[in-house]
Amino acid sequence: MKELDIVLGWYLDACYPTAPASEQAAFEALLEQEDPIIWRWLLGAAPLPEGILGDVVRRLIDRR
Repeated sequence: MKELDIVLGWYLDACYPTAPASEQAAFEALLEQEDPIIWRWLLGAAPLPEGILGDVVRRLIDRR
């Protein structure tokens, strides 16, 4: 999904290189999710995952 490429690419370029290892691992776990699931999280159409994965998704939402 092109829209996800843009949002996730921003994080990868701006945040990932300096993020702690735990946050990098959470981002990598996010990439393993199906696109429609990630998109629903970003649109607020589904509850965010808990823990650091949810924190990464919140950061992406705040960036929009």
